[in-house]
Amino acid sequence: MNDTEILKLIDGTFNPTDASQVILGLINHKINFHGLDAFSNEIRNRDDDGHAAERVTELTLEKARMQRIAQKANESGKRIKISCDIHVSVVDDE
Repeated sequence: MNDTEILKLIDGTFNPTDASQVILGLINHKINFHGLDAFSNEIRNRDDDGHAAERVTELTLEKARMQRIAQKANESGKRIKISCDIHVSVVDDE
């Protein structure tokens, strides 16, 4: 079974401050999630495949990119358009 649903998460135009709050809030939440996941695996003595740490690094880079985008928009007096669809599929366990 591989039915995919598309959830419209964000669709709008924002001033740079609001756009930063929306995107950085999501990124920070994901960073916290992966940090807790890594900690949980450590407590349970599970093997660490490094995925959580890798995602934290990637997300930290994306966070810096968003900050640069917002700064550039702010300096030029522009707004930021954000469109974000989430594709959700129910799949068999690997």
